Amino acid sequence: MTHEERIYIAADDIQEIELQCKHCAARLSWDSKPALFPDRCPICNEEWFKRTVQTDPRKMYLFDLTERLQKVRETFKEVGCSVAFRIAARRRESE
Repeated sequence: MTHEERIYIAADDIQEIELQCKHCAARLSWDSKPALFPDRCPICNEEWFKRTVQTDPRKMYLFDLTERLQKVRETFKEVGCSVAFRIAARRRESE
């Protein structure tokens, strides 16, 4: 059975992006620019991205996301409201 819980997170709370290898399930958290993400899994060497942002749009999407989140953080410091994102956290009942 799966339990779903909705959680709101502020833009300032997003500090890292986590990648999980579909081949070996290894996880890698990254707080830097996605352009610097490794191209392959550091454990099993499975390819995640093509070598450059220009040849793999998926890497560019992550780069755009982090850049836009940074702009949201900066912009909303100057106005009278804050921004939060709702995420669905799913976990199995046994956890």
